[in-house]
Amino acid sequence: MIVCDNLCLRFSAQRDPVLQGIGFSVPRGTCAVLAGGSGCGKTTVTRCINGLIPALYPADIEGDVWIDGLSFGGHNPWDTGPVCGCVFQDPRSQFFTTNATSEIAFAMENYGVAPDKINRRIDEVFSLLDIGHLRDKSVFALSSGEKQKIAIASALAMKPKILVLDEPSANLDLKSTVALGELLQGLKQQGQTIIIAEHRLHYLYETADHLVVMDNGRVRWQAEREKIRAFGTKELNALGLRSLRLKDRVKHKPVSLLAPPKVTLNCRGLSFGYQNTPLLLRDISFGAKGGEIVGLVGDNGAGKTTLAKILCGLLKQRWGSVWIDGAEATPKMRIAQSYFVMQDADYQLFAESVEEEVCLGCDVHGRDRERVGHVLA
Repeated sequence: MIVCDNLCLRFSAQRDPVLQGIGFSVPRGTCAVLAGGSGCGKTTVTRCINGLIPALYPADIEGDVWIDGLSFGGHNPWDTGPVCGCVFQDPRSQFFTTNATSEIAFAMENYGVAPDKINRRIDEVFSLLDIGHLRDKSVFALSSGEKQKIAIASALAMKPKILVLDEPSANLDLKSTVALGELLQGLKQQGQTIIIAEHRLHYLYETADHLVVMDNGRVRWQAEREKIRAFGTKELNALGLRSLRLKDRVKHKPVSLLAPPKVTLNCRGLSFGYQNTPLLLRDISFGAKGGEIVGLVGDNGAGKTTLAKILCGLLKQRWGSVWIDGAEATPKMRIAQSYFVMQDADYQLFAESVEEEVCLGCDVHGRDRERVGHVLA
C-alpha cells in the first residue's frame, strides 16, 4: 500500500538534507511505526506520504513515494484526502470549524459526500471512539486530549485507505491511550493500513507489524513483528526507543541543577468555571512542601491544566485561595514566583535561537549568563 523508494528531501530554506535514502514498504492492511528521537524526520516522512510535502511545504525531493500503486509526486493535495486520513500531533492545526460535530463533517462536506451519509458516519465515529459527550461542543472548550479524539474521528469519517497518525498519544491520558491501541488493532483487523510516527510503543504492542527506527534523517534499523517482540528493554533503549511494555521503565540518574528556594504551597477551596458554564473545579484543597513533586492526574478534560494555570496565576479562581509560605498570594504574586511549561511549547517561544530564548528576562551581562550555560549543559 505504501512504498518509500530512496526518498531524499531538502527544504528550500535549509542547506542540509532532512531525509536521506529513506526506504521501506507497508503491505496493505498492516501497521507500520516510525520511531526515533525528536527531530529525526518522522513527521517529514508522514507529510511525504499524505501529500503535504511538497504541496504545502516546498522542498527538493529525490526518490518517490508510491501509494496504492500510484506515484503521488505529481498529484494535487486534494487527491490524497480520500486516500490518506491524517491526524497531526497538534490537532488544532487541522481544525477548520469551532464545533466538534461540524469539524468531523467538514472534510466530507468538501468532498461532496451526501448529507445522509455524513450524518451516518458522524454517528459511527462518535460511537466507535466513545465520544458522544463531545457532540456539538465548542472546540475551544475541549481539552488537548479531547481535541485529539475529534481529529481522529474526522480522519476516520472519511473512510480512507490509509490512516496516517503523527504521535496520536501525545495528548491522551493512559486510559485513552490504551483505548486508542485497541481501536487501531480493530481497524487493522478490518483491513485498514496504518502508519504511525510515535515515541510511546507500549500501546502498539499488539498492533505494530513493522518498526522503522530513524536517526538524523536516515533509517537506522527496521524489523518485523517477531523480531520486535524478541527485543528486550536494553536493546530497545540502545536504539533510543522506549519499552514495548509499560511496566518496564528506564531509570535515569538524577540531574544536578542550581536548586531553587524551597517554598510551601497551600490551596484552599479552589473553584473555577468559565463564564456562563458549570464549574470545572470544585473545592480543590491540597498542600505541597519544598522539594516535593506533586502529580496532577485524571482523565482528559478533568481540569488538570486549568488547575495548573490557577496555581501559576494565569487564571483567577472564582473562590478559594492560594498560599505561598504562609501568605495568601494574588495571581500577580503567583506569576512572579512560578513558571508554567505548556503542553504546546510553540505558544511560549519568542526568540529566534535557543540561547536567546533561554536568556529572555535574564541579566545576560551578569551572573545569569553563567546560570544559562549551566542549565543548557
